[in-house]
Amino acid sequence: MTIYRFLRAAASVLLALTMNSCIFPFDTDFEGQTGEYPLVVEGDIMIGGTTTVSLDRVRPFKELKEEQWERYIMTNVEAYIEGEDGTRVEGDLYTPYDYFSSSYYFSAPTATIHFDTQDLRPDQRYRLHLKVFCRGADAPDTYETDWVSVSPTPVIDGLTYQANIPDEELEIGLSMHCRGAHHFRWSFEEDWEFHAELNSYFMFDPETSLVRPYDDYQAQNTYRCWAHEQDYEARTFSTTYQIDDRFEDLKFHTVSLRNKRLQTLYRIRVHLSALSDDAYTYWETMRRNSEEQGSLFAPTPSQLPGNIHCTSNPSAQVIGYVDACQEIVGEMYYDNSQDHFFIPGKIFLFEAVQLPNIEMWNSDCYYNQHYRPYQSVSVDFGQTEYLWAPDFCVDCRRNGGTKNKPADWPRD
Repeated sequence: MTIYRFLRAAASVLLALTMNSCIFPFDTDFEGQTGEYPLVVEGDIMIGGTTTVSLDRVRPFKELKEEQWERYIMTNVEAYIEGEDGTRVEGDLYTPYDYFSSSYYFSAPTATIHFDTQDLRPDQRYRLHLKVFCRGADAPDTYETDWVSVSPTPVIDGLTYQANIPDEELEIGLSMHCRGAHHFRWSFEEDWEFHAELNSYFMFDPETSLVRPYDDYQAQNTYRCWAHEQDYEARTFSTTYQIDDRFEDLKFHTVSLRNKRLQTLYRIRVHLSALSDDAYTYWETMRRNSEEQGSLFAPTPSQLPGNIHCTSNPSAQVIGYVDACQEIVGEMYYDNSQDHFFIPGKIFLFEAVQLPNIEMWNSDCYYNQHYRPYQSVSVDFGQTEYLWAPDFCVDCRRNGGTKNKPADWPRD
Protein backbone atom coordinates (compact mmCIF):
# COMPACT_ATOMS: atom_id res chain seq x y z
CA MET A 1 0.00 0.00 0.00
CA THR A 2 1.35 3.39 -0.96
CA ILE A 3 2.25 5.64 1.91
CA TYR A 4 2.18 9.32 1.07
CA ARG A 5 3.74 11.52 3.66
CA PHE A 6 4.96 15.05 4.10
CA LEU A 7 8.25 16.19 5.56
CA ARG A 8 7.38 19.38 7.43
CA ALA A 9 9.97 22.13 7.45
CA ALA A 10 10.87 24.31 10.40
CA ALA A 11 8.79 27.46 10.87
CA SER A 12 11.31 29.61 9.08
CA VAL A 13 11.18 27.46 5.97
CA LEU A 14 8.07 28.02 3.87
CA LEU A 15 8.53 24.98 1.67
CA ALA A 16 6.74 21.71 2.37
CA LEU A 17 8.84 18.77 1.20
CA THR A 18 6.81 15.94 -0.28
CA MET A 19 7.77 12.48 0.94
CA ASN A 20 6.63 9.30 -0.77
CA SER A 21 7.02 5.59 -0.36
CA CYS A 22 9.45 3.98 -2.79
CA ILE A 23 8.40 0.37 -2.46
CA PHE A 24 5.40 -0.83 -4.40
CA PRO A 25 3.89 -4.26 -4.99
CA PHE A 26 4.16 -5.61 -8.51
CA ASP A 27 1.60 -8.38 -8.02
CA THR A 28 -0.85 -6.78 -10.44
CA ASP A 29 -2.82 -8.61 -13.08
CA PHE A 30 -0.49 -7.39 -15.79
CA GLU A 31 0.94 -9.22 -18.78
CA GLY A 32 3.40 -7.70 -21.16
CA GLN A 33 2.49 -6.96 -24.74
CA THR A 34 3.98 -10.32 -25.72
CA GLY A 35 1.99 -12.22 -23.09
CA GLU A 36 5.03 -12.53 -20.82
CA TYR A 37 5.63 -11.58 -17.19
CA PRO A 38 8.40 -8.96 -17.05
CA LEU A 39 11.44 -9.15 -14.81
CA VAL A 40 11.43 -6.71 -11.89
CA VAL A 41 14.85 -5.44 -10.74
CA GLU A 42 15.18 -3.57 -7.44
CA GLY A 43 18.33 -2.14 -5.86
CA ASP A 44 20.97 0.56 -6.24
CA ILE A 45 24.73 0.48 -6.61
CA MET A 46 25.87 1.58 -3.15
CA ILE A 47 29.32 3.15 -3.30
CA GLY A 48 31.32 2.47 -0.13
CA GLY A 49 29.05 -0.31 1.11
CA THR A 50 27.22 -3.48 0.09
CA THR A 51 24.96 -3.49 -2.95
CA THR A 52 21.89 -5.74 -2.88
CA VAL A 53 19.88 -6.37 -6.03
CA SER A 54 16.61 -8.32 -5.94
CA LEU A 55 14.97 -9.97 -8.94
CA ASP A 56 11.32 -10.89 -9.20
CA ARG A 57 8.54 -11.22 -11.75
CA VAL A 58 5.24 -9.46 -12.26
CA ARG A 59 2.79 -12.00 -10.87
CA PRO A 60 -0.50 -12.97 -12.52
CA PHE A 61 -3.65 -13.17 -10.47
CA LYS A 62 -4.95 -15.97 -12.62
CA GLU A 63 -3.69 -19.46 -12.00
CA LEU A 64 -1.09 -20.82 -14.42
CA LYS A 65 -0.17 -24.37 -15.17
CA GLU A 66 3.32 -25.46 -14.15
CA GLU A 67 4.52 -25.69 -17.75
CA GLN A 68 3.34 -22.10 -18.36
CA TRP A 69 5.09 -20.64 -15.33
CA GLU A 70 8.35 -22.58 -15.27
CA ARG A 71 9.68 -20.43 -18.13
CA TYR A 72 10.17 -17.77 -15.46
CA ILE A 73 11.65 -19.87 -12.65
CA MET A 74 15.24 -18.70 -12.12
CA THR A 75 17.71 -21.54 -11.63
CA ASN A 76 20.83 -19.37 -11.63
CA VAL A 77 21.89 -15.75 -12.00
CA GLU A 78 25.30 -14.40 -12.99
CA ALA A 79 25.79 -10.71 -12.28
CA TYR A 80 28.51 -8.10 -12.15
CA ILE A 81 28.89 -4.34 -11.81
CA GLU A 82 31.04 -2.64 -14.42
CA GLY A 83 32.90 0.61 -13.85
CA GLU A 84 33.78 3.04 -16.62
CA ASP A 85 37.40 2.78 -15.45
CA GLY A 86 37.39 -0.99 -16.11
CA THR A 87 36.45 -2.04 -12.58
CA ARG A 88 34.41 -5.25 -12.35
CA VAL A 89 32.69 -6.48 -9.19
CA GLU A 90 31.18 -9.97 -9.33
CA GLY A 91 27.89 -10.66 -7.57
CA ASP A 92 27.24 -13.35 -5.00
CA LEU A 93 23.90 -15.09 -5.59
CA TYR A 94 21.82 -15.74 -2.51
CA THR A 95 19.04 -18.29 -2.96
CA PRO A 96 17.08 -18.92 0.24
CA TYR A 97 14.77 -21.41 -1.46
CA ASP A 98 15.06 -24.44 -3.70
CA TYR A 99 13.97 -23.23 -7.11
CA PHE A 100 13.37 -26.82 -8.16
CA SER A 101 10.88 -27.49 -5.37
CA SER A 102 7.45 -28.21 -6.81
CA SER A 103 5.84 -26.49 -3.83
CA TYR A 104 7.84 -23.31 -4.45
CA TYR A 105 7.89 -22.93 -8.21
CA PHE A 106 4.76 -20.82 -8.49
CA SER A 107 4.89 -18.74 -5.35
CA ALA A 108 8.13 -16.78 -5.74
CA PRO A 109 10.48 -16.95 -8.76
CA THR A 110 12.94 -14.62 -7.03
CA ALA A 111 16.67 -14.16 -6.54
CA THR A 112 18.90 -11.83 -4.53
CA ILE A 113 22.48 -10.86 -5.43
CA HIS A 114 25.01 -9.17 -3.14
CA PHE A 115 28.03 -7.16 -4.33
CA ASP A 116 30.99 -5.87 -2.31
CA THR A 117 31.11 -2.28 -3.56
CA GLN A 118 33.06 -0.93 -0.59
CA ASP A 119 36.01 0.21 -2.71
CA LEU A 120 34.22 1.65 -5.74
CA ARG A 121 35.12 5.25 -6.53
CA PRO A 122 32.41 7.93 -6.48
CA ASP A 123 33.91 9.80 -9.46
CA GLN A 124 33.15 7.00 -11.95
CA ARG A 125 30.05 5.85 -13.80
CA TYR A 126 28.72 2.32 -13.35
CA ARG A 127 26.25 -0.13 -14.81
CA LEU A 128 24.82 -3.50 -13.82
CA HIS A 129 24.93 -6.67 -15.94
CA LEU A 130 22.68 -9.70 -15.39
CA LYS A 131 22.52 -13.14 -16.97
CA VAL A 132 19.37 -14.95 -15.85
CA PHE A 133 18.98 -18.69 -16.36
CA CYS A 134 15.40 -20.01 -16.23
CA ARG A 135 14.24 -23.59 -16.04
CA GLY A 136 12.06 -23.53 -19.13
CA ALA A 137 14.34 -21.43 -21.36
CA ASP A 138 16.80 -22.74 -23.95
CA ALA A 139 19.28 -19.89 -23.32
CA PRO A 140 19.81 -17.32 -20.54
CA ASP A 141 18.33 -13.85 -20.75
CA THR A 142 20.88 -11.02 -20.52
CA TYR A 143 20.22 -7.56 -19.12
CA GLU A 144 22.18 -4.37 -18.56
CA THR A 145 21.45 -0.93 -17.19
CA ASP A 146 22.38 2.44 -18.62
CA TRP A 147 25.55 4.04 -17.29
CA VAL A 148 24.74 5.96 -14.10
CA SER A 149 26.77 8.61 -12.29
CA VAL A 150 27.10 8.64 -8.52
CA SER A 151 24.84 11.26 -6.95
CA PRO A 152 26.38 13.77 -4.49
CA THR A 153 26.39 12.61 -0.89
CA PRO A 154 24.30 14.71 1.52
CA VAL A 155 25.52 15.41 5.04
CA ILE A 156 23.42 14.73 8.13
CA ASP A 157 24.19 17.48 10.62
CA GLY A 158 22.20 15.86 13.39
CA LEU A 159 19.01 14.27 14.66
CA THR A 160 17.07 15.91 17.46
CA TYR A 161 13.88 15.24 19.38
CA GLN A 162 11.33 17.18 21.37
CA ALA A 163 8.26 16.08 23.28
CA ASN A 164 4.88 17.23 22.03
CA ILE A 165 3.02 16.84 25.31
CA PRO A 166 -0.52 17.75 24.08
CA ASP A 167 -0.31 15.14 21.30
CA GLU A 168 1.67 12.68 23.48
CA GLU A 169 4.35 12.26 20.81
CA LEU A 170 8.13 12.39 20.62
CA GLU A 171 8.91 14.36 17.46
CA ILE A 172 12.20 13.50 15.75
CA GLY A 173 13.81 16.06 13.46
CA LEU A 174 16.55 15.93 10.82
CA SER A 175 19.11 18.62 9.97
CA MET A 176 21.19 18.20 6.80
CA HIS A 177 23.24 19.83 4.05
CA CYS A 178 22.08 18.92 0.55
CA ARG A 179 25.50 19.53 -1.11
CA GLY A 180 23.96 20.36 -4.46
CA ALA A 181 21.58 17.40 -4.59
CA HIS A 182 17.84 17.99 -4.93
CA HIS A 183 16.22 14.57 -4.57
CA PHE A 184 16.67 12.18 -1.67
CA ARG A 185 15.65 8.79 -0.41
CA TRP A 186 15.60 7.78 3.24
CA SER A 187 14.63 4.91 5.50
CA PHE A 188 15.18 4.20 9.18
CA GLU A 189 15.63 1.43 11.71
CA GLU A 190 14.88 1.40 15.43
CA ASP A 191 16.29 -0.42 18.46
CA TRP A 192 14.96 -0.14 21.97
CA GLU A 193 15.39 -1.60 25.43
CA PHE A 194 12.40 -2.13 27.68
CA HIS A 195 11.41 -4.25 30.65
CA ALA A 196 8.54 -6.29 32.05
CA GLU A 197 6.32 -4.94 34.81
CA LEU A 198 7.64 -7.40 37.42
CA ASN A 199 11.22 -8.51 37.96
CA SER A 200 11.57 -12.18 38.76
CA TYR A 201 14.60 -13.93 40.20
CA PHE A 202 13.06 -17.38 39.95
CA MET A 203 12.10 -19.88 37.31
CA PHE A 204 9.81 -22.88 37.23
CA ASP A 205 11.37 -26.16 36.13
CA PRO A 206 8.65 -28.24 34.39
CA GLU A 207 10.74 -31.41 34.71
CA THR A 208 10.84 -31.31 38.51
CA SER A 209 7.72 -29.15 39.01
CA LEU A 210 9.75 -26.98 41.40
CA VAL A 211 10.58 -23.29 41.55
CA ARG A 212 14.27 -22.46 41.80
CA PRO A 213 16.53 -19.43 41.35
CA TYR A 214 17.98 -18.70 37.93
CA ASP A 215 21.30 -20.42 37.27
CA ASP A 216 22.52 -17.24 35.54
CA TYR A 217 20.29 -14.27 36.25
CA GLN A 218 21.81 -11.96 33.63
CA ALA A 219 21.40 -14.52 30.87
CA GLN A 220 18.10 -16.13 31.90
CA ASN A 221 15.97 -13.38 33.42
CA THR A 222 13.03 -12.17 31.38
CA TYR A 223 12.84 -8.68 32.86
CA ARG A 224 15.04 -6.82 30.33
CA CYS A 225 14.49 -7.19 26.59
CA TRP A 226 15.60 -5.57 23.36
CA ALA A 227 13.68 -5.17 20.12
CA HIS A 228 14.54 -4.13 16.57
CA GLU A 229 12.37 -2.90 13.72
CA GLN A 230 13.47 -2.09 10.19
CA ASP A 231 11.47 0.30 8.05
CA TYR A 232 11.75 -1.26 4.60
CA GLU A 233 9.82 1.45 2.78
CA ALA A 234 12.44 3.81 1.37
CA ARG A 235 10.76 7.21 1.11
CA THR A 236 11.66 10.09 -1.17
CA PHE A 237 11.53 13.86 -0.93
CA SER A 238 12.64 16.71 -3.14
CA THR A 239 14.07 20.17 -2.41
CA THR A 240 14.03 21.38 -6.02
CA TYR A 241 12.25 24.63 -5.17
CA GLN A 242 14.12 25.35 -1.96
CA ILE A 243 16.65 28.16 -2.13
CA ASP A 244 18.84 27.11 0.79
CA ASP A 245 21.17 24.14 0.48
CA ARG A 246 20.42 23.04 4.02
CA PHE A 247 17.54 22.76 6.43
CA GLU A 248 17.16 22.23 10.16
CA ASP A 249 14.96 20.15 12.43
CA LEU A 250 12.58 18.80 9.83
CA LYS A 251 10.15 16.49 11.58
CA PHE A 252 10.21 13.13 9.81
CA HIS A 253 9.11 10.63 12.46
CA THR A 254 7.10 10.48 15.67
CA VAL A 255 6.86 7.95 18.49
CA SER A 256 3.96 7.83 20.91
CA LEU A 257 4.99 8.73 24.45
CA ARG A 258 3.05 5.64 25.54
CA ASN A 259 5.06 3.34 23.28
CA LYS A 260 7.35 0.81 25.00
CA ARG A 261 10.11 2.05 22.71
CA LEU A 262 10.61 5.00 25.06
CA GLN A 263 10.40 3.11 28.35
CA THR A 264 14.16 2.79 28.88
CA LEU A 265 16.52 3.50 25.97
CA TYR A 266 15.61 4.10 22.32
CA ARG A 267 17.77 4.49 19.21
CA ILE A 268 16.85 5.48 15.68
CA ARG A 269 19.20 5.27 12.69
CA VAL A 270 18.40 7.17 9.50
CA HIS A 271 19.78 6.00 6.15
CA LEU A 272 19.90 8.86 3.64
CA SER A 273 21.13 9.05 0.04
CA ALA A 274 20.69 11.36 -2.94
CA LEU A 275 18.81 10.37 -6.09
CA SER A 276 19.54 11.37 -9.67
CA ASP A 277 16.88 13.33 -11.55
CA ASP A 278 15.98 10.28 -13.64
CA ALA A 279 15.74 7.99 -10.61
CA TYR A 280 13.47 10.45 -8.83
CA THR A 281 11.28 10.74 -11.93
CA TYR A 282 10.99 6.97 -12.00
CA TRP A 283 9.87 6.74 -8.37
CA GLU A 284 7.46 9.65 -8.79
CA THR A 285 5.89 7.91 -11.79
CA MET A 286 5.70 4.72 -9.77
CA ARG A 287 3.98 6.60 -6.94
CA ARG A 288 1.41 8.09 -9.28
CA ASN A 289 0.85 4.69 -10.83
CA SER A 290 0.18 3.19 -7.43
CA GLU A 291 -2.13 6.01 -6.34
CA GLU A 292 -4.10 5.95 -9.60
CA GLN A 293 -4.63 2.20 -9.82
CA GLY A 294 -8.02 1.62 -11.38
CA SER A 295 -7.93 4.83 -13.42
CA LEU A 296 -8.23 4.51 -17.20
CA PHE A 297 -5.36 6.96 -17.51
CA ALA A 298 -2.99 5.36 -14.99
CA PRO A 299 0.30 4.28 -16.56
CA THR A 300 0.97 0.56 -16.72
CA PRO A 301 4.30 -0.84 -15.45
CA SER A 302 5.51 -1.09 -19.06
CA GLN A 303 5.30 2.71 -19.34
CA LEU A 304 7.62 3.44 -16.41
CA PRO A 305 10.85 5.20 -17.44
CA GLY A 306 13.30 2.56 -16.21
CA ASN A 307 16.95 2.19 -17.20
CA ILE A 308 17.23 -1.61 -17.45
CA HIS A 309 17.19 -3.33 -20.83
CA CYS A 310 17.06 -6.93 -22.03
CA THR A 311 19.96 -7.19 -24.50
CA SER A 312 19.10 -10.73 -25.59
CA ASN A 313 15.53 -9.71 -26.45
CA PRO A 314 15.20 -5.93 -26.94
CA SER A 315 11.40 -6.17 -27.14
CA ALA A 316 11.15 -7.70 -23.65
CA GLN A 317 9.84 -5.41 -20.94
CA VAL A 318 11.86 -4.86 -17.75
CA ILE A 319 10.65 -2.98 -14.68
CA GLY A 320 13.03 -1.14 -12.37
CA TYR A 321 15.61 1.61 -12.06
CA VAL A 322 19.15 1.07 -10.79
CA ASP A 323 20.86 4.22 -9.52
CA ALA A 324 24.33 4.78 -8.02
CA CYS A 325 24.67 6.60 -4.72
CA GLN A 326 26.46 6.87 -1.40
CA GLU A 327 24.53 6.33 1.81
CA ILE A 328 25.02 8.38 4.94
CA VAL A 329 23.77 7.20 8.32
CA GLY A 330 22.77 9.34 11.28
CA GLU A 331 21.65 8.12 14.69
CA MET A 332 20.01 9.49 17.81
CA TYR A 333 19.35 8.14 21.31
CA TYR A 334 16.52 8.90 23.70
CA ASP A 335 17.24 7.99 27.35
CA ASN A 336 14.12 7.99 29.50
CA SER A 337 16.16 8.11 32.71
CA GLN A 338 17.15 11.65 31.70
CA ASP A 339 14.00 13.11 30.14
CA HIS A 340 11.14 11.06 31.65
CA PHE A 341 8.73 11.64 28.75
CA PHE A 342 7.52 8.03 28.66
CA ILE A 343 3.93 7.62 29.85
CA PRO A 344 3.31 4.19 31.43
CA GLY A 345 0.27 2.30 30.28
CA LYS A 346 -2.69 1.35 32.39
CA ILE A 347 -1.88 -0.82 35.38
CA PHE A 348 -3.05 -4.37 34.86
CA LEU A 349 -4.69 -5.58 38.05
CA PHE A 350 -4.29 -9.25 38.82
CA GLU A 351 -4.55 -11.40 41.89
CA ALA A 352 -1.18 -12.91 42.69
CA VAL A 353 -1.24 -16.61 43.45
CA GLN A 354 0.81 -17.75 46.45
CA LEU A 355 1.91 -21.37 46.28
CA PRO A 356 4.19 -23.50 48.45
CA ASN A 357 6.93 -25.13 46.42
CA ILE A 358 5.82 -28.59 47.50
CA GLU A 359 2.39 -28.30 45.88
CA MET A 360 3.63 -29.61 42.57
CA TRP A 361 0.17 -30.23 41.12
CA ASN A 362 -0.89 -26.61 41.68
CA SER A 363 2.42 -25.33 40.29
CA ASP A 364 2.02 -27.38 37.12
CA CYS A 365 -1.54 -26.19 36.78
CA TYR A 366 -0.70 -22.49 37.01
CA TYR A 367 2.37 -22.90 34.79
CA ASN A 368 0.16 -24.39 32.08
CA GLN A 369 -2.18 -21.42 32.52
CA HIS A 370 0.73 -19.10 31.65
CA TYR A 371 1.56 -17.98 35.18
CA ARG A 372 5.17 -17.58 36.29
CA PRO A 373 6.81 -17.22 39.74
CA TYR A 374 8.33 -13.84 40.49
CA GLN A 375 8.79 -13.37 44.26
CA SER A 376 9.49 -15.54 47.31
CA VAL A 377 7.56 -15.16 50.56
CA SER A 378 8.65 -16.50 53.96
CA VAL A 379 5.90 -18.23 55.91
CA ASP A 380 5.71 -20.12 59.20
CA PHE A 381 8.13 -22.89 60.14
CA GLY A 382 10.83 -21.60 57.78
CA GLN A 383 8.88 -22.57 54.68
CA THR A 384 9.11 -20.56 51.46
CA GLU A 385 6.23 -19.90 49.14
CA TYR A 386 6.18 -18.06 45.82
CA LEU A 387 3.98 -15.44 44.26
CA TRP A 388 2.89 -16.19 40.71
CA ALA A 389 1.68 -13.68 38.09
CA PRO A 390 0.55 -13.83 34.44
CA ASP A 391 3.58 -14.37 32.23
CA PHE A 392 3.10 -11.14 30.25
CA CYS A 393 3.71 -9.26 33.52
CA VAL A 394 6.95 -11.17 34.14
CA ASP A 395 8.31 -12.06 30.69
CA CYS A 396 9.24 -9.14 28.42
CA ARG A 397 9.39 -11.50 25.46
CA ARG A 398 5.60 -11.66 25.54
CA ASN A 399 5.64 -7.99 24.45
CA GLY A 400 7.73 -8.56 21.34
CA GLY A 401 11.20 -8.45 22.89
CA THR A 402 14.16 -10.79 22.72
CA LYS A 403 17.22 -11.40 24.88
CA ASN A 404 19.45 -10.48 21.95
CA LYS A 405 21.07 -7.23 23.00
CA PRO A 406 22.63 -5.36 20.05
CA ALA A 407 26.40 -5.79 20.04
CA ASP A 408 26.94 -2.00 20.02
CA TRP A 409 24.31 -1.22 22.67
CA PRO A 410 25.74 1.52 24.94
CA ARG A 411 24.25 0.18 28.18
CA ASP A 412 25.41 -2.98 29.98
